[in-house]
Amino acid sequence: MENVFKFKYLGTLFAADGCQMYDITARIAAAKKRCGALRGIFDSKDLDLSLKIRLYVAAVCSLLTYGAETWDLAESVQRKLNGAN
Repeated sequence: MENVFKFKYLGTLFAADGCQMYDITARIAAAKKRCGALRGIFDSKDLDLSLKIRLYVAAVCSLLTYGAETWDLAESVQRKLNGAN
């Protein structure tokens, strides 16, 4: 068995030093990537704004906040998450 500093388990990134910022940064990157993939839908003039918002919450916000119940939401973490959202 190899000794590593960071590893992914059940979709969450864990670090040996217990720092949660690795996981939060990875979640923000994944949410931005998903948002970019859905750009065509968000830019569409044919879809209603309420549908776009529901899609954003379901596809992007859920990815961003997966595992957030275990995070220590310090003020710096909250600012980082709000900035990404």
